[in-house]
Amino acid sequence: MNTIIAQNDYGFALKFYLQNYDGTAFDLTDATDIILYSHLRDSSENKITADLDVIGDPADGIVNLTVQEKHFDQDGDYLGEIEVDFQDRRETFTGIVIHVVKNVPRD
Repeated sequence: MNTIIAQNDYGFALKFYLQNYDGTAFDLTDATDIILYSHLRDSSENKITADLDVIGDPADGIVNLTVQEKHFDQDGDYLGEIEVDFQDRRETFTGIVIHVVKNVPRD
């Protein structure tokens, strides 16, 4: 997943569509935790650790991050992964890139 947002923008939902290898929706039924971990490309330290909300039917595999004020306060590429925990296993979704463009002041 790749997306572009503006630096310091917040208060909106960033949706993630989790899929199995065959492209079908990943079933989130009975998931105990769904967490996004993200860091700037030039750092290994997590900048964002946030719980995600399931949107609609868990079987559709759609989760949502409500972007907070400090989530994307630096421009650059944020690399991320989503971990989905179940009682007996953990599934990890990688390859998330969120490109944050420098906020241009308005006149």
